[in-house]
Amino acid sequence: MSVLERAGLRDSAKVFGELQKQGWEHSQWDYCNIVQASADKVHVDTRFSRFRADGSLIGYYKSLYILTKEKGRWGIEFRSSYAE
Repeated sequence: MSVLERAGLRDSAKVFGELQKQGWEHSQWDYCNIVQASADKVHVDTRFSRFRADGSLIGYYKSLYILTKEKGRWGIEFRSSYAE
């Protein structure tokens, strides 16, 4: 598990570079279902797919996102995913 204490701590070039080595070109949300919500927290059941440039599917991945509102701003507090 990785804990990122603030925005900007993840090296996006490293993350996306590794995906590109696998042939990844883009991703898309398949669904995002809110399963629980309050005024300052939302749990979202999701699935996204990764694709190659020719449109062929690399794979799809279920995830759970927990979004929270802190100091008037929404952000991702936690993500649990089956994606590599």
